[in-house]
Amino acid sequence: MRYGIRSVSMDDIARDLGMSKKTLYEHFRTKRKLVEEVSVRFIEMDKRAMLEIREKASDALDEMVRIARYVSETLQHVPQTTLHDLKKYYQGCWHHFDQFHKDFIYQTIYENIERGIDEGVYRTDVNADIMARLYIGKSILIADQDLFPPNKYPTAVLFRQFIMYHIYGLASAKGLKQLNKYLVKQKI
Repeated sequence: MRYGIRSVSMDDIARDLGMSKKTLYEHFRTKRKLVEEVSVRFIEMDKRAMLEIREKASDALDEMVRIARYVSETLQHVPQTTLHDLKKYYQGCWHHFDQFHKDFIYQTIYENIERGIDEGVYRTDVNADIMARLYIGKSILIADQDLFPPNKYPTAVLFRQFIMYHIYGLASAKGLKQLNKYLVKQKI
């Protein structure tokens, strides 16, 4: 996660783990298998985190702000080179991340919007399906290094702007009043 996938060798990984390369290869036949396993675990970790956030949130707006904080903190530890390496050299893993966003994250955001409308913190004229799809599309867009070069647009800053754009587009008058309280509480 720190140096990108391509620049780290199996020798580097074995050395950091304090084991021989042979032992590492007994568990993972190739670097690709290791990357695939890490990707699967990362997705499962994100799923658990999103479900835990939903359980702890007092309302839909609180949930969305907590999701934003979690994603922002996570992205601070994932350099753009890692995402680039996944997309270019590990397309299968990238496809799993893409499907995770299009399925699980879409459903999470869709349900959050429906909940927010029911609770009165989001506007009643919002189409949850369209807004959830826009959320997914915008999250893919901010990963575009040509549009947002990492040296000019840090990922965490991009995501904060994106989530504020999203929330302000959804929030009702009641939701806007609550938003500042949540932003301060979650340190977004």
